[in-house]
Amino acid sequence: MTSSLEAIDLRVLELINQRWVSPWLDTFFVWLTDPPYREVYFVLAAVALIALGKKKGLVAVLTLGIAIALTDQIIAEVLKPAIGRVRPLFAHPDEVRFLLGKQARSPSMPSAHAANSFAVAVVLFEFRRSVGWAALVLGALVAYSRPYVGVHYPSDILVGAAFGTSMGFSAIGLRRGAVYLWRRVRGGRGGATPPDPTPVPISSGQPEAVPDGTSSPPDTPSRP
Repeated sequence: MTSSLEAIDLRVLELINQRWVSPWLDTFFVWLTDPPYREVYFVLAAVALIALGKKKGLVAVLTLGIAIALTDQIIAEVLKPAIGRVRPLFAHPDEVRFLLGKQARSPSMPSAHAANSFAVAVVLFEFRRSVGWAALVLGALVAYSRPYVGVHYPSDILVGAAFGTSMGFSAIGLRRGAVYLWRRVRGGRGGATPPDPTPVPISSGQPEAVPDGTSSPPDTPSRP
């Protein structure tokens, strides 16, 4: 089963990396994949600030920061070392067309480029769909560029996109939880609401409580 999946992965990589190519696509994807894709996040953050207004835009930028930080750290420190997949340009040097000048030997699975791109798109969708769609299209292009230039398998992209999507939702949840706790803390600083000093009227015919815990019967009219 594993060998079959690997064969499919290599076949799709061959199509993207060697068959569906052209000189102008080479130029475009090399430009997009490294390093400008990171600068794109700053552009999207600026767009969010302008399109959403100062307060809402700042919240969007903060959430983007949480999403990217979570995604980068977990992929770099946990997932890549645990999976340890060798990049295709090193595993199959005679079969992969490598278009970049140099490439670090960090593990291949999952793609941090794809993960970050989809995390950003999810966050921006929450604030404005039009900006989110733009980020999604751009993120898909960035993700596609990785196997195109020979540094990732297609499955690396799929796993990265799924993980980045989950991190986007996680960042939104963390932000909402932090806002909820902050409001609870601020509400508690005001102190407990004092009891209403107005006595509650006693309904007719009910015994009236007295300080010693007993009750006195209702007054009965005296006989003439």
